[in-house]
Amino acid sequence: MRDINFHQLRIFYTVANLGSFSKASEQMFISQPAVSVQVKSLEESLGASLFERSGRTIKLTQLGEVAFDYARRIFNLTDGMLNALEDTKELRSGRLVIGASTTPGDYLLPEIIGQFKQRYPGIGVELKTANTARIVSLLLQHEIALGFIGEQVEREELELVPFRKDEIVLFTRPDHEYALGGVIPPDRLEKEELILRETGSATRRWAEESVKALGISYRVAMELGSNEAVKNAVAAGLGVGMLSRFAVQKEITSGLLALASVGGLHSERWLYLVLDRQAHQTSAEEAFIEMALGS
Repeated sequence: MRDINFHQLRIFYTVANLGSFSKASEQMFISQPAVSVQVKSLEESLGASLFERSGRTIKLTQLGEVAFDYARRIFNLTDGMLNALEDTKELRSGRLVIGASTTPGDYLLPEIIGQFKQRYPGIGVELKTANTARIVSLLLQHEIALGFIGEQVEREELELVPFRKDEIVLFTRPDHEYALGGVIPPDRLEKEELILRETGSATRRWAEESVKALGISYRVAMELGSNEAVKNAVAAGLGVGMLSRFAVQKEITSGLLALASVGGLHSERWLYLVLDRQAHQTSAEEAFIEMALGS
């Protein structure tokens, strides 16, 4: 048996559905002899008679009934596929998987995702949060479509787009001496217990590089796997912390934590949208990128 010619199958399906070669000819805008030729060719390919003909009357054979049932299911699936593709292109349905390091994932993207869902309620959005190294790995393994990270990554297969300007800040309990105001001499930090994020975190790397730039020695007393854990440890009086300003803004505003100013300590950075250069962006991904960069 040769492969099925789907044009012939569509003609057969239309004839069977309408019960007439002439009506199928009119509906498909082809001549009636052409309809007959295509149906006959399909019958030869299948090795089966599909119609019983009696004058101008036609009736499906037993094999024709089987072929018609499968043809109906095939074309229903085809129509469903086309409708689904159209819905996805028009952002009426679909799924979007985003990855983000903890700073953009916890403090920036939830609001953007909320705005996106309001505009495109039919698009399901999943956000995976991990450190920068893990997000890059997920992107290259095609487990996420878009990534938001806290530092530049030098990989030729990746495209980085600036997303938000950020700053790594030093913070303490509100009753710590550093919270009393004024600029603290850099060498005072040598006596402090620093509480930082884990190795592999872009926030950790930026924090350490900014302290090293002061030309002092320092000691990391604790390294923790989340921003919330770092803030809780500082609030408990276990040391001073360094995190993104986005991560501590709510606690600073409420008075639960306090910023500290150290002479010469500056750590501004960009947060980035990261893309796979070889990947084709879907309509949903393009819409989310536009919203994220424009908000």
